[in-house]
Amino acid sequence: MQEKPPVISNNGPLVALWTLDLLFLLRELYTEVLIPEEVQDEFFATERPVRSEALKNAPWIRVVTLTPPLDHTTYPNVIHRGEAAVFALAKERGARLVILDDKDARGYAKRIGLPVTGMVGIWLHRCHQAAFRHTIEERRTSRSITCE
Repeated sequence: MQEKPPVISNNGPLVALWTLDLLFLLRELYTEVLIPEEVQDEFFATERPVRSEALKNAPWIRVVTLTPPLDHTTYPNVIHRGEAAVFALAKERGARLVILDDKDARGYAKRIGLPVTGMVGIWLHRCHQAAFRHTIEERRTSRSITCE
């Protein structure tokens, strides 16, 4: 059985999901999500001990090293280092999807032909899953979110 191409996330959506205690959605939607080391560095820029623990408890988020190392100067000026690393990793691994919220980065992803989603797309994807329909009690006890 051939492995699915990876999903790769940038820092912004990762921070948003962590803040809302919804990192588990990445596992439910994509099984595994890759982040380049540069994105991990951005994620750890504040609240490092707590965020480090969060990633340790989320083994479906896997940190990977770019080969060769990132040369972010080859990307437009509006693309930040973490975003450039996401694009480089997406190219290196043949990503099926990149998760970005920055408008310029999303536009660049579309221009180079990468499928892209953001927090709203993650939310909508989750809402459209048939398995999302839980009873009120299951919602309360399973940390699920609702779209009703």
